[in-house]
Amino acid sequence: MKNAVLSLMLLFAMTSLFKANDTGNWRDLVKEKKVIQPAEESGAWKFTPQPFPAIESIAAQKPDAVPLYGCYSWGDGYIQFRKEIKAVGWTTYRLGGYPDEAAILLAMEDGIEIMECVQIGKTLKEIKSSGKREAFKSDEEYIKKFLQELDEFCLKYGPGGSLFKKRPDLAKNPVRSVEILNEPNEQYMLENVKGETDVWKVKAARDRLYTKVLKEVSAFMRKKHPGIRLVGFSASGGASDDVRFIGNVYAIDPTIGGSYDALSTHPYTSVPPFADAVRTWGSYSVTGSWKKLRDILEKYGTPDKPIWWTEVGWSITQKEGGILPVTNAFPAMSTASFVTKMYVLAGRLGVKRVHIFNINDVQGNAGFFNQNTGEWRPSAYAVQQMINLLPKPQIQSAISEEAGGLYAYKFKSDWTKEDSKEVIIVWREQKKGSLSLTVPAGKKVSKLVNMLGGEEKFSVSGDKVNFAGGPYPSYLVLD
Repeated sequence: MKNAVLSLMLLFAMTSLFKANDTGNWRDLVKEKKVIQPAEESGAWKFTPQPFPAIESIAAQKPDAVPLYGCYSWGDGYIQFRKEIKAVGWTTYRLGGYPDEAAILLAMEDGIEIMECVQIGKTLKEIKSSGKREAFKSDEEYIKKFLQELDEFCLKYGPGGSLFKKRPDLAKNPVRSVEILNEPNEQYMLENVKGETDVWKVKAARDRLYTKVLKEVSAFMRKKHPGIRLVGFSASGGASDDVRFIGNVYAIDPTIGGSYDALSTHPYTSVPPFADAVRTWGSYSVTGSWKKLRDILEKYGTPDKPIWWTEVGWSITQKEGGILPVTNAFPAMSTASFVTKMYVLAGRLGVKRVHIFNINDVQGNAGFFNQNTGEWRPSAYAVQQMINLLPKPQIQSAISEEAGGLYAYKFKSDWTKEDSKEVIIVWREQKKGSLSLTVPAGKKVSKLVNMLGGEEKFSVSGDKVNFAGGPYPSYLVLD
C-alpha cells in the first residue's frame, strides 16, 4: 500500500542516478502545448532486447470493453479530484485502503469502473493493526474474518447490492472487480512470524497463507457472488519479487489458477518502462518480469489468464512542484513520458488494466495533481492527450522496436468503430534528433502531435515522414 511505495522509492533513491538536460519550465510549456525534447536522458538503466511476444498474437486479441487507462488512490483522492479524473478521461479506478462509501458513490455516478482492493479493516488503524494475520489466533480465524468483510462489501456494493435499493440509479455500475488483499508478499497481510528472524522464512509463510486465502475466497465467492471478478495476487513487483511470490504460490498449489480471474501485480521501476533497471545484484525490466509471469501461467495450464498492473508510478522533483522531499525523482516532463509509455507497453504486451500511482501526493510525489493546490502536472495532461487520440486503443503493429533506440507502434484509435483513425505513437530513447518512419501503405500523415497535444512540423519525402523527436512520445495521426 502507501508505505510500500515509499519503501520502494527510498530503495530507488539509493540505487538510481538520473541525468537530463533542462527542457524548460513545464508550466509555460503546458500552457502552449509545447514539448522540448531533452538532449540527453540517462540514469541507472540500460536497454536490452526485451522478450516481447509476437505482435500478431497481441493484435489478434479483442480488447476489453473497459480501456486500460487506470488510476489509483484511496477514497479521499477520488473525492478531492473527482472533476479532474473525469476531465482526464480515465476509465478504470483502483480504490485502495478501506471502503469509502462517499467515493464509491461518486465513482458509480461517474460511470467509471471500480476495482476495490479489499482488506480487513474499515479504518486505516484497523488495516495496520487488527487487519493483519498476527491479530488472529490461527489462519482459519484470519480467513474467516476476511471472508466476512469481503461478503459485507459485495452484498452492499456488488451486482444487486443493498445500496441500490436506495440508489437504483447506480445499479448499472456496481463494483464488479475485487482485489484480494494488497501486496500480500509484503507486510500488509503478514508482517512477521513470532520469533522468526529469517526474512525468507517469513516470505515463505506469506506464500503459504496467501495460497490458503485465495483458495478459500474463490470457493466462497464462486457460490455466493459469481458476478464478481476476482483479481488475485496484487503483488509488489519491486526487484521482481512478484515473480518469486506468484511462482511459489503456484508451486504450493498447481491448481490455484482456477481461483482467480485476473492476475495483478505492481511492476514498480525507477527507470523508463522499456529499460532494464540496473542494480548491484543485477537487473530487471517490466517486460522481463511480465514474461516470467507468463511462463508461470503457461507451466501450470492457465496461459490465457489476463494480467493487470494495479500499481506503478514515478515521482517528480520538489523543484518542479512535488510537495514532499523525495530523493529519487524525475523532471515532470519525464514522468509524463514514462506514464504514456507504460500505457503503450501494456498495449504491446496485452495487459488489460494499468492503474497508475497516484491521483494525489501521498508518499513520494507521484501524484497527477498537486495535493495542496490541485495543480495539474504534465503527466495528467499527457494522459488526457493520449485518451483523446486513442480512446479505445487496439495495437496493430510494431513498426520499430530498437533497444534504446526508435520505438513506434500503430494503434487503431477506437477498436469499436470501423472507421476510426489509425495513430502511430513514436519516440527515440535517450536523446533527441531527427526521426524518420515509413508511412504505412495507403496512408498519409494528417498531423504530428506532441504528448501535450500541440501540433508539430513534419515533412514527407516519398514514403517517409520526417520530424524532430526524442524520449518524449509523439503521435502521427494517419488518414
